[in-house]
Amino acid sequence: VYLLRRHHGLPYDRAVAAVTLDKLLELLANFSFLVAGVWLIGRQGLFPVAVNRSLVLFAAGLLLIPVGMLLALAAGRRPLSGLLWQARPLVAPLDARLPGAAWSQRYRRILEVTRSSEALVATFYRRYPGWLLLALLASGLSWALMLAEYWLMVRLLGADLNFGQALIALTVARLAILLPLPGGLGVLEASQVLALGMLGVDPATGLSVALLIRARDVLLGGLGLWWGGVKS
Repeated sequence: VYLLRRHHGLPYDRAVAAVTLDKLLELLANFSFLVAGVWLIGRQGLFPVAVNRSLVLFAAGLLLIPVGMLLALAAGRRPLSGLLWQARPLVAPLDARLPGAAWSQRYRRILEVTRSSEALVATFYRRYPGWLLLALLASGLSWALMLAEYWLMVRLLGADLNFGQALIALTVARLAILLPLPGGLGVLEASQVLALGMLGVDPATGLSVALLIRARDVLLGGLGLWWGGVKS
């Protein structure tokens, strides 16, 4: 939101609407991938039935978040601003630096921007359904490319996995990253050793895959920080 405001001069409501829509579509593709991957894990019988059932419920619950938000906004609802309105008595005492009147004015401004952003997203749904569909297709394509990238990594490391097995291992990696640890530190590495080991691959390959994923993320993050410094 800050960068859209600073570099492109977008009003706060439009910047928030753009970021909200982007994140909702990203979460929709992300959690849809997880549901497919967890379903495939259950089909392969890699975990006990109780664990598979818990994973399916967890992934489906995550998927309901972006789906519910998108459906609510498309129907003209205002879920975020409604939540902020109901939370006023709980949030107001948190900022003790501001007097009550100043805090109320700031919170009212946040509420107005949120309402306007939700209205902009709903308007986008109605006026540009074709662009929304293209955005969904682009999100699906990005996940297909991520799966192809993962499959290529394990192939180059000497592991002979098909796309279904690669989908299982990548799903386990994504579940590890969702855990409440910074970047899934340590959990990602363990998940790849476990997943590829269950698929009959040398556990050392799993650790190598995890290190390649870390190297890629650090490289892309570093390039982003450098470019952001150049443009700022």
